[in-house]
Amino acid sequence: RLETKVIYNEWFPNIIYDIHQMGNSRARFFVPPFFDPKNPNVHPLNDHMMMIIGGHIAAELTREGKKGILNSAMYDNWWQGGFRTSAYRHNITGILTEAASVLIASPIFQRKSELRGSTRGMPDYAIATNFPDPWPGGWWRLRDIVDYEKIACMSLFTLAARYHDLFISNKIKLGRDSIERGKTEPPFAWLVPPDQHDARTAAEMLSILHATGVEVHQAEDEFLADSVRYPAGTYILYCSQPYRSHLNDMMERQVYPNRSYYQGGPPEAPYDMAGWTLPLQMGVRSVSVYQPFESQVKKLDVVTLPQGKIIELPQKAGGYVLKAGSNDNYRLINRLFKASIDFQIISFPDQWKEKTGMEMPYGSLFIPDMNNVSKAALQLLEGISTSLTGIQQASSQVKAACSNISAPRLGLYQPWTASIDEGWTRLVLDNFEFEYTSLHNAEIRAGNLKNRYDCLILPSVSSGSIIKGRAVDTTEPQYVGGIGSEGIIMLQNFVQDGGTLICIDNSCNLPIKYFNIPVRNVISNKASKEFFCPGSILRIWVDNKHPVGYGVQQWISGYFARSQAFELIEESKSGNNNLRGTVVRFPARVVARYSDTVLLESGWIRGKEHIVDKPAIVEVQYGRGKIILIGFRVQHRGQSHGTFRLLFNAILYSTIGPIS
Repeated sequence: RLETKVIYNEWFPNIIYDIHQMGNSRARFFVPPFFDPKNPNVHPLNDHMMMIIGGHIAAELTREGKKGILNSAMYDNWWQGGFRTSAYRHNITGILTEAASVLIASPIFQRKSELRGSTRGMPDYAIATNFPDPWPGGWWRLRDIVDYEKIACMSLFTLAARYHDLFISNKIKLGRDSIERGKTEPPFAWLVPPDQHDARTAAEMLSILHATGVEVHQAEDEFLADSVRYPAGTYILYCSQPYRSHLNDMMERQVYPNRSYYQGGPPEAPYDMAGWTLPLQMGVRSVSVYQPFESQVKKLDVVTLPQGKIIELPQKAGGYVLKAGSNDNYRLINRLFKASIDFQIISFPDQWKEKTGMEMPYGSLFIPDMNNVSKAALQLLEGISTSLTGIQQASSQVKAACSNISAPRLGLYQPWTASIDEGWTRLVLDNFEFEYTSLHNAEIRAGNLKNRYDCLILPSVSSGSIIKGRAVDTTEPQYVGGIGSEGIIMLQNFVQDGGTLICIDNSCNLPIKYFNIPVRNVISNKASKEFFCPGSILRIWVDNKHPVGYGVQQWISGYFARSQAFELIEESKSGNNNLRGTVVRFPARVVARYSDTVLLESGWIRGKEHIVDKPAIVEVQYGRGKIILIGFRVQHRGQSHGTFRLLFNAILYSTIGPIS
């Protein structure tokens, strides 16, 4: 955030140099230009400037006798999310170099026979146009990395000083071209109407864009765009602005080209993500405008987040209600838990309407403790957007429509193999004020988990990593190994004793394989040639009458990154299972399905027929507890706000009272 503020709003550099290290089995040093595919939002002048800088660096390295310089391979400029790639969309020439790594700082010796090519742009470790002087092998040291990078930096400084007028004038041209193209080419603007399912998240999305230098306007009067009438208060993101490329790249739906390593062969994987459309990830309704239009607007210096409030009745209220649907509700829920203020979940909206005359969606809250709420209102609602509405009815009158809930004792599994997904999960839980404990292998193996936890989360980690962990002799003894077979048994016991086990993406395969539940992963053995979906956004149907789907719209966009799709089978593979002497058939219920019509919303998918209409989220009853299999990344990189509620609901489901 600090870098974004400085670079795109204050400093406005002409060149950004991103210095990285890569694996050590290929080239010694990568320089631009980049590999295909090219993102159409990147100005072609920027591509040519990358070639000039990369060529200058490569020539300087070669002149100094440095071998193994590679270009036009591995790394592409399709993806938006990198430090250097975001720069392209802001009229800055972004440069990336990647040096072959050592063992932190320990030298390594590599024979030529150990060196190999790459799957993208370097099929063999051999002389080629983009790899004209291969490194022959030998000792590779930290000193070598420093030498290569010093030469690269000095080359860049020399070039920038010698042609500073060229770089500055090109940056100005890129900005002017963006402004002019926004006046003559559609889309002319992106609209964010005020009637959002979650107004706070919509405002957060606009705030994110504004922080990256995008100009945000708001309509002061009603206006007409593409023959559709929009109300005052609609946010308008005009495309005629210097950072048009960034705006379009964040708002539009990506169409990644269908690429293979060879004709008829397996798909060529993108460097990172194929699709990232921000409104889809965040669950925000946006509209592109394809004809010029006029409106009375004001330019915003800051995007104001909606502020929560208490709406009192003219006479004394019997309690308060909170409508399901906003992510901020969960911040309030966690504050209510912390303040020991009782509340209930509206699980039977029809009965609620019969008693109160109010329509409330599944998962809304009823807070009968009105005095404590009024006293703590400032603390409860500080910095959040939820509004509490007073009602006449007392708790006894609406009791039949509600379910009790208590604060869940939550554990988040943290493997010693270092899971990126665990870190993102932790960030999201922290941001929404969930209290939790980081749970490690030894505690799982020790058992008696239900005495300490109501709910356990396994982030997206492979079964092998969870069970085996780090190999012996690779680290200190206390960090070696995984949960082992004894840990599997303890997780089984935890669920059988009434606990809730939430598995996200890859970790779903652990209970599928080791708990003998009636669920199959339909794409677990599919070759990439048959099915492939890397980092894309898919359309998903949600049963929002199920507690995991409370407050979620019926159709959502979910982030699928080589994720999972399920199939229910009639009973477990061995027929009935004996859980402590009780025969159980493991009833399962589908909470969400991948769309059976329009499936891909942004990115790339091959072999979509394998997951069309297949379950994406499944609840399995296991003994007295339950397993929630979430087949896609509902908390992906802390960005997919539109699906956070599915994780939050699954956590709260662990302590919700009986729901018929």
